[in-house]
Amino acid sequence: MLGCRGFESLRHTSLFISEKDVSSSSPHNSDEPRGLFCILASTLAFLLGWSLSKRGAPPLHESNQPQGTTHAQSKAGQSMSVMPIRVVIDSVPPTNPPTDEEKAKKKADQTARRLHNRLQTAATLISLGLPVTSVLLWIVTKKSADTASRQLEMIDRPWIKVGVRSWVDLTFPSGNISWGAVVRTENTGHSVANAIYPRAKLIVFSASTYSLDEPRRQAEKFCADVAHTFESVKNNPGVWGDSVLPGDYLEFPENLVAPPSDVNGASFDGGSSLGKSIIPVLIGCVEYHYPSSDKPHRTQFVYGLSHIDDPVVPEAGRVFFSIGKTIPKDKMQLFEQSVFAD
Repeated sequence: MLGCRGFESLRHTSLFISEKDVSSSSPHNSDEPRGLFCILASTLAFLLGWSLSKRGAPPLHESNQPQGTTHAQSKAGQSMSVMPIRVVIDSVPPTNPPTDEEKAKKKADQTARRLHNRLQTAATLISLGLPVTSVLLWIVTKKSADTASRQLEMIDRPWIKVGVRSWVDLTFPSGNISWGAVVRTENTGHSVANAIYPRAKLIVFSASTYSLDEPRRQAEKFCADVAHTFESVKNNPGVWGDSVLPGDYLEFPENLVAPPSDVNGASFDGGSSLGKSIIPVLIGCVEYHYPSSDKPHRTQFVYGLSHIDDPVVPEAGRVFFSIGKTIPKDKMQLFEQSVFAD
């Protein structure tokens, strides 16, 4: 489509041609039909350009456009053809400012949205925190239940107190040590103790190897061995049939033997009054159970031995036993060195 500028140029060209033809016409070379055609073409070009500019221009600018020359009209059409967006924007009516009621409603909506978002966030945090709280509560409850169970067990469970006395004479047949003792198991607790399984062992030391800690360490190891042995004999009626009621007791005789290798390995010179001597020590363990618990309990003990058959021997040396000398059972003394109960 041709703009107003193209039509204006075409119009000027037509007028120039027509004026040239008219001025240069002569009786010899004039061509009136050709001049008339140029005038008509120029007129049609002007009318077409003016019509198109009228269609593209808004009524507001058209009414304010003065009726001037043909050149002024083409300039106005050109100016209006490049400003359609501004005219459309100017024609949009301005929005009215919000009323106080609309402002209040908008503010209330914003407040409600913020409150909704906060409540939703809080609900999400609570939903995430509930499992954690439940786990922590379960842990605390379990610990409290375990503590209460242990306290109740400490109050209601049986407790086995151990005592030992000499049963037969201590002798040295064939280089061994042979002796008999009775292990007394007294229930000082509040529940019946059953499946009582006592065991004892005689160990010997020299003066250089004896200490208070060494018998206790050997008693711990011996008690672990007793627990292992109990698993293999717990179905024996002679084991699980032994029960002790609260306040009552049972006595179990134990035959105790130390082999010649232990005796010879621990021998030392006990002086002119004792000669070749050893230091015997009794260690033992009692395992027992009770009906309301599957956990076994044990009492381990260590007893030192002494003899009072010779008043010439000083009291400190009475823990030394002369190898080969028999000690009557009523001349044997036992003193508690260590007791541990779980």
